[in-house]
This record gives sequence, structure tokens and C-alpha cells, in this order.
Amino acid sequence: IPNIQWSNNISTLMMLAMPFTLYAARYHKIYLPIFFLVYAAIILTGSRGGWVFGTAEFILCLTFVHKIFEGQPARKWVTVSLGTLLMIGVAVGVVMMILYRDWHLVSRTESRVLLLGRAVEDFLSAPVSGKGLGCRDNTDLYNGKAGTMIWYHMMIPQIVGSMGMVGIVAYGYQLVGRLRLMLARITPYTVTLSLSYIGLFL
Repeated sequence: IPNIQWSNNISTLMMLAMPFTLYAARYHKIYLPIFFLVYAAIILTGSRGGWVFGTAEFILCLTFVHKIFEGQPARKWVTVSLGTLLMIGVAVGVVMMILYRDWHLVSRTESRVLLLGRAVEDFLSAPVSGKGLGCRDNTDLYNGKAGTMIWYHMMIPQIVGSMGMVGIVAYGYQLVGRLRLMLARITPYTVTLSLSYIGLFL
């Protein structure tokens, strides 16, 4: 697996696209194998987020494939069968990787793990509005390039640590609104859009 600096970025874009390859397969069979190739490409990026959450989205796509292929049972079962076989292969591969003694998915000393704890500390020190998006208190854990923010590199800790209860309420309100929109009208296309948004959220 190549060591790609932008692996998380390309993995995110492919997670956005993955459900649409299934939707396109409603009309053109060529997109069905592309759906599996997109997932395989996510695994090959080397992005740990892609490994975990790309797999979660892949399973979600298989779970809701009957909605995407509504009225097309033959394609639905082909997809589920192929997806199950692929998942077995991926699971075996992941187990083999975990068996290596020195391999760890996440190290307790890496900046993202430490920033997770710092987000809680930042929230407790400023619970109403958080420490602010411009706060530079966490430069000891992560110091980006000149002119960039001190990211937590995780969405929810960023909201909690940087924006406090104001951010939690605001983003919570937005999330509830989006969930209501996703459930307002269930069609193959809206299910696809919803899965794509969930992929971005993951």
C-alpha cells in the first residue's frame, strides 16, 4: 500500500461517490463492478479512516441496496452476493494484518488521539462557546503549516472543543434538519443522496 499524504482526502471523495456508482448501475451494468472497485481503491489508499468508515459505508450500501435497486430484484441479489464475497475477503485480509505483532491501527501517542483528550479539556475550560477556532493552545500536539488553523483533525471534537455548547446546539440542529430531509421522501435517488452524505459524515 503506497504512503500517500493525501490518502484521507481521496478516500473521502471516493466515499462520497460510492453510493452513486450503485445508483448508476440501475441504468448501466458497467457501474456495478465499479462500485466494488471504488471500495477496493479506498482500502488501497492506506487511509485508516477509509479502512474503517469506508467499510461501514460499504456495508450500509449493501444494507440499502434493495431501495436503490427498487423494482430490480435480479441486480439487487447479484450485488448482495458479490458484496458478501468481497467483504469476506476484506475481513480475512484485515485479520491477517492485525496478526502482525508490530501493527497497530491507532497509536496512543499520535496527535489525533491526544487531541481527542484535549478537546474534552478545552470544552471543560470554556463550556459555553469553546476555546475558539483561532485558539493556538494545542500547538504542542499539532502545529500545521504557516497560516493554518490548529485542527483537531476530527469533526465532532472540533465542534466540542472550539465551539462549546453553542456549536453543539447549532450543529445538532443542522444534523436533525438533515436527517428529517433524508427521511421526508424515500426514493432510490434520495436514498443514494443520503448514503453519500452519511459517507461524508463518517
